[in-house]
Amino acid sequence: MLYNLKLQRPNKTLSTVQFVSFEAEKRFVMSTEVVVPTSKWKAKSKGVKAGLETSKHPEVLLLSADLREAVNTIIEAHDEIVFLKQELTVANWRERVLVKRGSKKPKEEFTLNEYVDEVMELVKSGKRFTRNGTTLRDSSSKRYVVVQNLIEAFCNERNGGRKLLFKDITPAFVNEWKRWRADGVMIGRRVRRQPVSSNVVRSDLKTLRMWMKESYHDGLHENRIWEGDAMRMKELPATIFHLTPDELEQIWKADLTKLRKGKKGPKSTAHETVRNMFLIACWTGGRIGDVKRYPEIVLNAWNENGGKCPSSISYVQQKTNTLVEVPIIKHAKAVINHYQGALPKLPNDAKTNRLLKDILKAAGIKRTIQLRDKSIDGPTHEVAPIADLISFHTGRRSFATNIYNMNVLSLAELRSLTGHATEAMLMRYLNVTQTEISETASQRLHAAFEGL
Repeated sequence: MLYNLKLQRPNKTLSTVQFVSFEAEKRFVMSTEVVVPTSKWKAKSKGVKAGLETSKHPEVLLLSADLREAVNTIIEAHDEIVFLKQELTVANWRERVLVKRGSKKPKEEFTLNEYVDEVMELVKSGKRFTRNGTTLRDSSSKRYVVVQNLIEAFCNERNGGRKLLFKDITPAFVNEWKRWRADGVMIGRRVRRQPVSSNVVRSDLKTLRMWMKESYHDGLHENRIWEGDAMRMKELPATIFHLTPDELEQIWKADLTKLRKGKKGPKSTAHETVRNMFLIACWTGGRIGDVKRYPEIVLNAWNENGGKCPSSISYVQQKTNTLVEVPIIKHAKAVINHYQGALPKLPNDAKTNRLLKDILKAAGIKRTIQLRDKSIDGPTHEVAPIADLISFHTGRRSFATNIYNMNVLSLAELRSLTGHATEAMLMRYLNVTQTEISETASQRLHAAFEGL
């Protein structure tokens, strides 16, 4: 049998090895389920098959043995079909391999639920990797868990308790899922599951589509719904807003003593902690994950500066793994000096966002905004106070928009502070219109050519 081995993602640090052959003029590609370091892989050349360079890297001998065993399993599956005089097709070959591996059922019996359960086991054990060869971020893992639980709930509520076969994932199923998620579940006056927006449904389907694609390439089914548009949805623009400098000043001066718990006992410092750390985010542009690290980052910078507030802080952003250096302007400096460099720790994300809503109301911020259409059923034209919509991430958008409106930095300079990968991403982030951007550009251009 003629076959070759190739790396699925040769440009990444780690890659799964694929088995490639042809049967009845059809290309047969199947994962060996062996993940290898790409730097120790030798491509096919001069009649020598591709494989791990064990002579130069003896530490990969065990991996090489695993790869040989995986390849032999695929070849044996082919030979068994020929020996039993069964129809030798790409689909039958894949199925026979899966049965021989013993870890999977024949494709007619294997369900989407079981596949997702296996994926989640890999996630929990740290064996699920991104394209960059790193383990999944917590946010991705949590999203996987949410969709896994939703699949089980859908089966119980809409599928009579039956598991979902891969062939069940049809355009009709997708439409049923959209309606099910958009409507939520009410039992009397009790909300069992909240209705969700179009963008949340889009996120669900994005994850489901990824799993359908991966399970197809693993040879578990022939359902190619993931290739079409049925599982794709356009992202609706989110309702975005920012807090103006005047509103941030209101928040700084707000009296939070009335927000204490109960009528007796010491005043709770939670609201003050959230207020002050949020204001630092508003003037440094930090994400909540990075702001939670500020107590250590700022204290180190404070000590290195001789027990005084530093002029800037530098750190590697958790989300993008990029180094940023952010100046500490007077508003952030006031908060840092208030704590003598020892910033407090934030509560968990849910509590932080809940307390922020109380803080804005205590500060007397009553501004309302029109919500963007977010329902799968079309326009809603709702208006809501920003105090009900605020989240910690609003601080980062407020920083970017307020600094841009000061007309002192170019987009490239502002991007170096926010850590956005491209200017296009930063532009989507700013709470400014295209007209406002053009007006700012005109003002700077006229100022630059004055007197010439």
